[in-house]
Amino acid sequence: MSNWMNSFLTRGMPSLDDAVSHLTSVLQDPMQMTGCRTQLQMTVLHIQGVMGKTRLEMAVHKFGKVHPELLRAGVRFLTKRRSSFEHEVMLKLLATRPCSCKVCEMTANIGHSVGDGTQILARMVTLVINLLNGQIDGLHQHKFRSEHSDKGAGSQLWPQGPDDLLPFGVQDSVEGLVQWASGDIGCEDAILILSGKLSVFYAPLAKSVLSAPYAALKVPIQFLERNMKKRRDPTLSPQEDALTFVNKARGVVSLFNSLDIAGGPALSNALFPMGEWAFPIFDKVTIVDYIKCNSP
Repeated sequence: MSNWMNSFLTRGMPSLDDAVSHLTSVLQDPMQMTGCRTQLQMTVLHIQGVMGKTRLEMAVHKFGKVHPELLRAGVRFLTKRRSSFEHEVMLKLLATRPCSCKVCEMTANIGHSVGDGTQILARMVTLVINLLNGQIDGLHQHKFRSEHSDKGAGSQLWPQGPDDLLPFGVQDSVEGLVQWASGDIGCEDAILILSGKLSVFYAPLAKSVLSAPYAALKVPIQFLERNMKKRRDPTLSPQEDALTFVNKARGVVSLFNSLDIAGGPALSNALFPMGEWAFPIFDKVTIVDYIKCNSP
């Protein structure tokens, strides 16, 4: 029986160390994930709950420093270049893996609801991204973490250098991030924000993103367009509808702001040749949305 299961059966919740260990294992080798989506959901919720006990920015930064192994597993998970088939198989496994273990039985008996698998996956990815962002935000461009002689390689603060920041290299990392941003599981805006922060911190990544119009422009604009098509949900008020869209659009705005900081004129030079296709989409995003969001 795993440590995760032991602590759950003893305390009704995995310990923090066991939760981190379980999530790290899932990120390191998702195709060999142990446990089920119920365990994954409880793991993510427990980590979020621990961080939620203090101010979010402080909690995220401190948590990332204490658990650098989770950050390394997370960045490998998000930047690994996979074929479309491999990516879809992995998502399906993570989102739909049911079972009848003791955790499932106990949570069912107490009326605990297991969330939709895709939502659980999106929450997991967003958690990992928040942890990565929390470390990058505290660093100046190209100023990697200092090595501590009293710690082993796996316990050093992340990132120690370019290979630690992007273990699969710049180009494959761009492809890996694009694959996530092109999806539709609910964490694409967070992926765009992470891509921008990484680009500001590490100039070679910004250069690679800006040299690939599909990465810098087409994918985020298509994301914006997809979310516009989802609008006018009859179950939402006009304010809720606008707020949902604006929250998603912030990912695109954040990416463009970051690329503007990292690349300056390169972003404009890449955007204007695409104006005939892209600008009509932006024209539909008006100040009306922001007014609706702030209406009584």
